[in-house]
Amino acid sequence: MTKNFALLALLIPIAACTQFAAREEKGVYTIREPFNTRDFAWSMNQGSAEIAGRAMLKGRDGKLRTCAGNTVALTADNAYSREGAAAAKTHKYSRIERDPRYANYRRTTTCDSTGRFSFRHLPHGNWGIGTRVEWEETGPEGRVVRGGPLGKTFRLRAGEKSTVVLDEDDL
Repeated sequence: MTKNFALLALLIPIAACTQFAAREEKGVYTIREPFNTRDFAWSMNQGSAEIAGRAMLKGRDGKLRTCAGNTVALTADNAYSREGAAAAKTHKYSRIERDPRYANYRRTTTCDSTGRFSFRHLPHGNWGIGTRVEWEETGPEGRVVRGGPLGKTFRLRAGEKSTVVLDEDDL
């Protein structure tokens, strides 16, 4: 469970995860863990590992929704990123305030039309990855947004070609 928290720190946190009628300002969480560039610097090195993946959720109607067009973020898994992810997972905050340097240590890409993504030339180490899969539905309760942030952590070894699938288990 703790491993999933690290991934949510990669996302632009929004308070609701599985459903909500409207987004509302719920306050800002400021990460207390000191930001240490040494905890992130290794992740920007060139390496020989690769990941390919896909992010998807199945709706109540049985249709498969993907992260098509959304950003996928990859960052080092450490105490700083885990604290931000844990705060996002509580759904109490509309935004997580991070040290401005954090953005310099995120690798990003965009999900293609089928919800697939990849990262190449990665160094070995512990990583967190995350994206969003969301869609709107109209039902008896009105217009609601379903889905939310998906994320997980994993370890890459030098030269490894890994597959990452983000789904309901990673909400």
